[in-house]
Amino acid sequence: MPGNPLTDILGHGTHVAGIVLQAQGDNPMIDLVSLRVFNDDGNGFSSYVGRAIDFARRNGIEILNLSGGWDMYNPGIRGQYNEFLRAVIDNFPGLLIVIAHNQDRDITYDVGSINVVRPASYLAYNLITVGATIFDEELQEVRRAQRGDGWRGSNYSHERVELFAPGTRIRSMLPRAMGYYGYNSGTSFAAPWVTGVAALLRSVTPEPDEPFSGILEIRDIILNNVDSRSGLLKSFSSTGGHLNAAWALCSISSLDCGVDGCPTCCDDAPRTITITGIQGVTVPHARAAPAGTITATDQFTGTVTWSPRPVNGAFSAGTQYTARIELTPMPGFTLQGLAANSFSVAGATSVTHAANSGMVTAVFPRTCINPVNMRNIIITPPRHGSIPASEIYETFQFAGSVSWHPTEINFRKKATQGSTSGNPEDSQA
Repeated sequence: MPGNPLTDILGHGTHVAGIVLQAQGDNPMIDLVSLRVFNDDGNGFSSYVGRAIDFARRNGIEILNLSGGWDMYNPGIRGQYNEFLRAVIDNFPGLLIVIAHNQDRDITYDVGSINVVRPASYLAYNLITVGATIFDEELQEVRRAQRGDGWRGSNYSHERVELFAPGTRIRSMLPRAMGYYGYNSGTSFAAPWVTGVAALLRSVTPEPDEPFSGILEIRDIILNNVDSRSGLLKSFSSTGGHLNAAWALCSISSLDCGVDGCPTCCDDAPRTITITGIQGVTVPHARAAPAGTITATDQFTGTVTWSPRPVNGAFSAGTQYTARIELTPMPGFTLQGLAANSFSVAGATSVTHAANSGMVTAVFPRTCINPVNMRNIIITPPRHGSIPASEIYETFQFAGSVSWHPTEINFRKKATQGSTSGNPEDSQA
């Protein structure tokens, strides 16, 4: 920031830097650089952020933590700011970790929505957006921090937030004037845990030939090794999980468990699902009942919904059906690390799903229209004074209408009547 010394009046940046170092363990192996973009009131401009990101690009700083951002409430600045920041981030070859912000709301992008925050709501290949958690004493599990947990609560999105990290009452460094150490809560203090783990992973991998070479692989390692076992974060982020530094470290093939600082808890890490054949979803046939669940395996179970929805609990003839299958990993297994379109469903013409996802779409051939093989057409015979039937008795194979010759309102005695059924053949009364 022009004209401002690197002093931290608010303590925010110092607290963030301390968390990055904590994530390194007892022996940090990184160089920490401070790029100030906010003034003493905690305010700044997008141009300051852009300058900092460009400085990092020009000086080979591979990993950036941005514990700040903007709510896009002002329509007048939305387009200008968005266009500028997109260009800067897209031009940065390194990894940028940002916060989900603290309004306890869904920040999934929607045109014209005031829920958009930047840069968290921006989808980019080099971006990781982090939400904040709290340890729930009653559940004995980590869950998303909400309004009422002592602060405003973490934002969330199944599309724009990648993962969660600790963000409630985090102890870290503060400037000397503020007592050296203290506690803070918010997504600003969740993101640096991810930044620190990213830096740690970079420090224990082979030295790159050039700056930024292979840096984005660190993003995949982190996101493919989140802890999603509790299911409490499933609908709040794209991975549905919480940062797990140990699993991320142990996933690097160059490290052995218990060696070179890699934790010995690798045995607890869930294994990527290897069973790719989904059983129990049979090819739709006319009048057959649709499956509502798949056949469970040792690695996953799942539910099935159909489109279009079967009528009266049965498939119709001449209709193309699509099965939406939602897979749930069994304990000890994860969808993380699974390549896109890995699953198969017997009889389906196409089976698709995103990487690391259990939402599977299977499209089946159109159900057959069976030929009519019933030959008996039942019509109420003419009786004197009765009203002529206008329809045949309907079967499961066909229905039909009836016209009479001569045309009568009521049948007459001793008259010879003939009838014609429109489907499938003529009939004589």
